[in-house]
Amino acid sequence: MVQGHRLSFPLLAGVAVDGAGNVYVADYVNHRIRKITTSGVVSTLAGSGTSGYADGTGTSAHFNYPFGVAVDGAGNVYVADDVNHRIRKIGQATCTTPTTPSLSASPDSICNGNSSTLTVSGSKNAASTWKVYSGGCGTGLVDSITGTGTTLSVSPTSTTNYYVREEGCVTAGSCGTTVVTVTAASYNTITVTVCDTYTSPSGRHTWFGTGIYKDTIPNAAGCDSILTINLTVIATPIVTVSTLAGSTSGLYRWYRDIGSV
Repeated sequence: MVQGHRLSFPLLAGVAVDGAGNVYVADYVNHRIRKITTSGVVSTLAGSGTSGYADGTGTSAHFNYPFGVAVDGAGNVYVADDVNHRIRKIGQATCTTPTTPSLSASPDSICNGNSSTLTVSGSKNAASTWKVYSGGCGTGLVDSITGTGTTLSVSPTSTTNYYVREEGCVTAGSCGTTVVTVTAASYNTITVTVCDTYTSPSGRHTWFGTGIYKDTIPNAAGCDSILTINLTVIATPIVTVSTLAGSTSGLYRWYRDIGSV
């Protein structure tokens, strides 16, 4: 929906006004019936924008160059569908008081950077949409679930409460709620003293000298563990062998003293 002064119609083939002052326009070239409210908001009442013939609700219906439009006292709109050689009726949707929907998340606990799928359960008027919020019921709009859809993918970066309610056909009702818990990566510091070399906990690094190093231990869910390693490497001393006495020639034997016979 847009304000009227921001929209242009290539060719208007019919105009009608209902008892509330709303204006209906046969948008001939665009194959749509447009509605202009008293505040100047323009929306598509019916028509997909592609020529053809199909009955349906809203934009699922198809017209083929709608030429004339009229409206009765009950708000029903009648269209002369030129190329289809038919008179079409756009009936007023029957709206019932919305019930409070239920909202679930799967999974309801994720690691930072992953996604969760919100699923709405409940009855909804055909002319309405599900509105999903994160700042409260009716505050902080996340997205709309239109048509017959019931799911929405979200990727919060921190633990978030979500709210959903029906809007569009009647006064919005109460919200169904759910929460998605987000776990961030963990950060830890360890101190290690070794001889010669050290292989990191992840197995991806080998260090030979003293220093401060970083290592990441990946987690399949995305909650990586980030390690800071204060490493001290002690070199193994070299052992030197020298001859204290003896010669490289001659024959030497060792005898055991077994005492007197």
